[in-house]
Amino acid sequence: MIEEQSAFKKYRVLIVAGLVILILVIVLAATFLTSTRNLTLVEGKEAVTLKAGDAYTIKWSAAKVDRVSIILYSNTGVTWIARNIPASQGVYEWKSFVYQKPGNDFRIVIFEYPWKKGNLVSYSNKTIQILGAKYTSCEDLSVEAEFPFIASNYDNAKKLFITTGSYKGDLGGLEGADKKCMQEAGKLGFTGNYIAFLGDDSISAKERITKPSIFIKAEGSLSLVEGTTCHRLFAENTERLVEKFTLSAESVKLKIDDEMIKNFGHIWLGRLTPNLKKDCLTINNSQEDFSFDTTCQNWSQNKEKIYSGNVPDFAGLDRCYNDAGKSIPANIVGAWGSVISSDGSTGLIGRSCNSSMHLLCVEQ
Repeated sequence: MIEEQSAFKKYRVLIVAGLVILILVIVLAATFLTSTRNLTLVEGKEAVTLKAGDAYTIKWSAAKVDRVSIILYSNTGVTWIARNIPASQGVYEWKSFVYQKPGNDFRIVIFEYPWKKGNLVSYSNKTIQILGAKYTSCEDLSVEAEFPFIASNYDNAKKLFITTGSYKGDLGGLEGADKKCMQEAGKLGFTGNYIAFLGDDSISAKERITKPSIFIKAEGSLSLVEGTTCHRLFAENTERLVEKFTLSAESVKLKIDDEMIKNFGHIWLGRLTPNLKKDCLTINNSQEDFSFDTTCQNWSQNKEKIYSGNVPDFAGLDRCYNDAGKSIPANIVGAWGSVISSDGSTGLIGRSCNSSMHLLCVEQ
């Protein structure tokens, strides 16, 4: 009996230690099994200001999350930073985008990848300010972008933009179209006097450009040290501007950036040049639908047809001839507009005046 008590005393410490270890293992296992999934951005206390192109370290903590993606969010849109990276990585070295548009409302967002309903997401609590990258000249930017950029104070530099709004053919004449350009320029913060690159029966769009002009995109890309901005070169002169509407597919993406392409095939033009035909306009390349006028009757009409259904014998409409020599009444009310063909090339096409189209606005 005494020997048994001695053995118990001898091993009691080991037994107690073993029980403690077992309890700790059970507690840790239970904690792990019951812990909640988590994904949280780790932020510093100070506000973050970056110059476009600067590096920035993004940190986060994650639990029970396999993969994540990161985006840069602002009121104007979303840009991907990283896709499908290990959540356990916990850190990502991001070099902010050289061409990032400046702003002070950016936020980092990290979310569980691939995204689906119920996935975890974490937004930065602090906004990030991104300043425009500063170059000594627009030539520096041109070399890096592999596309010409012009300074805003360059001699004869004239800004242009495509309206965000779209309009039917009753523009209120050239004067009304110009007014629409000025209204949109004001909303977008573009200074200067803008007119619509648009022609009517009396004057062509080309003839309305009366000043020597080098055309640049109105929206600036980056800021220079002295405060001027760099703008993408769009056309070296009026002749080159006109040529933008007759580009081959190979040239379109080189000479018109992706942002403009989406609207470039939907612009009212009317008489683009003095020698452009004024009558018997085929609508949407149809050989059965003709408009006698090519400017929505000096931009005063928003109709599609003069007569619905069959044209009555007494109508007295002007007549046009299709390729087969058939005489067709010009029953459509139409105008010249731009188009981007299925192969990617640009061109001109007849549009009925009830079509909704954009305006190309140029500074003069």
